[in-house]
Amino acid sequence: MNRQMAAVEAQLEEALIKQHCQQLRLPSVAAQCAWMAEQAAKQQQTHIQYLSLLLSAEVEDREVTERSLVCEHGNECSVS
Repeated sequence: MNRQMAAVEAQLEEALIKQHCQQLRLPSVAAQCAWMAEQAAKQQQTHIQYLSLLLSAEVEDREVTERSLVCEHGNECSVS
């Protein structure tokens, strides 16, 4: 497979991943998957390490969002 075909295939795969993430409501995974995949390859991480870091980013973003929503609704909040 030549480089141009490989680039097109990678773009299609990324678009499919983003579509799945939208359906599953995983916005952080969608936003960070390509960049984190590049970093994982450079650092020679395993697939499991990459997936773990990617999902951890999603969880962290959700926790931040949840804390900010609690603060907006007048409940006690603290900065951590």
